[in-house]
Amino acid sequence: MSNFTQTKKIGQMKLFGDQPGTVVLHERLNYTKGITSHKDFLNCSTGKIVEALSEEGVVEAKRMTTKWNENVHVNCDKPPHENSECIDPFVCVNCEGSCLSLSLQCPVYKLEKDIKTVQTLKKISNAEARSSQRKVSPTPKLLQSLLVKRQI
Repeated sequence: MSNFTQTKKIGQMKLFGDQPGTVVLHERLNYTKGITSHKDFLNCSTGKIVEALSEEGVVEAKRMTTKWNENVHVNCDKPPHENSECIDPFVCVNCEGSCLSLSLQCPVYKLEKDIKTVQTLKKISNAEARSSQRKVSPTPKLLQSLLVKRQI
């Protein structure tokens, strides 16, 4: 539906043409999922988080847990071994550089974070945020070469 009033009118319909029927709105209508992280949330219960963000329309909160695969080495993704025995150089999965994938120095991470920020603040789709962000900050040559490699 394009707007709330149109949705409300369709929800009140009793006839479709000359056929009687009932309209049931989908339970996820106007429903958006999101992820937020902040150090202040670590010691809060999910109930307190929902209560604090209820003015923003938050109705439910869940905790995400990260489960590490202990059957592979963290840096090289091969069977477990000591760091001193690791012969493969550490490489970022995003930019193939020497930074950590979640590091603020990683250009790909910076770009993705900026896109998500624009998407959230302007309340637009991911595709619209990506196109507007590309206009503001052109993709560095490193990122362009990575994108070309991934498309081939």
